[in-house]
Amino acid sequence: MIGDYMRKPYYKQNSINPWFLTLILIFIFIIYMIFTIFSNSKTPLNKAKYITNGQQYSSLINGNDLKAYSDTFLGMHYLWGGTTPAISDTFGKYMSGGFDCSGFVAYTYKHFGIDLPRTTMEQVNEGISINMNDLRNGDLVFFETNPDLPYQVSHVGIYIGSNKFIHSPKSGDVIKISELTGYYKEKFVIGKRILK
Repeated sequence: MIGDYMRKPYYKQNSINPWFLTLILIFIFIIYMIFTIFSNSKTPLNKAKYITNGQQYSSLINGNDLKAYSDTFLGMHYLWGGTTPAISDTFGKYMSGGFDCSGFVAYTYKHFGIDLPRTTMEQVNEGISINMNDLRNGDLVFFETNPDLPYQVSHVGIYIGSNKFIHSPKSGDVIKISELTGYYKEKFVIGKRILK
């Protein structure tokens, strides 16, 4: 009888503790929820076909969508290193923020769920190379505009058709549309197609 008291039943020795099983199920549920939340948040609402570093992604936007959205920033102040829209007071006086050229391009594409690198030197490595005669709405246009850095791209804009592009040109200026003639035709280096 004493020996029977000391002996534990077989099924209890080899069974899983109910608390341990509950913790495992809670852990699996939490991992599942985290995965679900983050996988949904990284899916762009307006997917587009685009190419970055040789990878193709599927999407619904086109160059005309990009043009329409980028036009909403016309007249906004340039800010070197700027990556956010400029803020003005109720009288239209500039307060803070603004875009430099590559910040404007990255912000515009990001609106459509396309992540481009931050700087002009990084952005020129994205997409498919396009010559000036084959540009389409939404293509990026790169220029060599800095005399201190010859043979190096230093400016970028978004081609909007009719031999024009929208860009944030320089300090003291605003986002505007320029023609791809004269100075900019001479300084043009390459076009890059991000949208497929």
